[in-house]
Order: sequence, then structure tokens, then C-alpha cells
Amino acid sequence: MGVQYRSVQQVILHEKFNRSYFENDVALLRLHRSLFFTNHVQPLCMIENEMDEKQLSFGSCYITGWGSSALQGMLVDTLQEAEVELIDTGICNQRSWYNGHVNDNMICAGFDKGGVDTCQVMSSH
Repeated sequence: MGVQYRSVQQVILHEKFNRSYFENDVALLRLHRSLFFTNHVQPLCMIENEMDEKQLSFGSCYITGWGSSALQGMLVDTLQEAEVELIDTGICNQRSWYNGHVNDNMICAGFDKGGVDTCQVMSSH
């Protein structure tokens, strides 16, 4: 089974989401109908604690978003996915990058050359 289309019934924002600083910028989407799990559609893996995360030694992660597939292009109505590298918070907080604005409620990921993030996702799955 390839692409699955679902409409969103409800968006549940994180209770501590801060729009000004993008802290806790994550939401739960309740779909009108369930998804069918396939090789390409899988449930989210949850990590129990920080020690589990360190043992896994993640170097990359998958991001999703409704961003454009071209620089300054139109937004899309199909959820896009891309794999990006995790970047050390110390590097992200350099003056020439985010100048200390990345805190413990955030994950820094992408590519230092740019081009792929949740606003501009280059590959679609």
C-alpha cells in the first residue's frame, strides 16, 4: 500500500507550547480514520528516558511538515517527510547560528548547508 490520505479531526497542541519562542513546538493530530501500518507507515517509537536515548546514539531523525518542496514555494496539503542529521545544541547556539535560542525543549536538526527543514522539506514519501 502506498500513500494514505486522511483528514485531521483535531489538533492537540502541547500544553506548554510557546508561540513566541517555539518551545514545545509539537502537536498530536487526531485523524478521522485510522492508518494501515505498512513498511512505510509505522507507529512512533517512544523513548522511556534519557539513558535509552544516549544508548541508541542517534545521528539522524525524520521530520515531517507541510512546508514547500522548493525555496519560497507554495505550501503543500500533503504531509512531507525528510531525514535530517541531529546537530549538537552547542553548535546550534553559536552566535552565527541561533545565538542561544535553542533550549532543552528543542531538538536541533538539519544540515549546516540548509535546504531541508519542516518549512522546506525536499523529499516526499
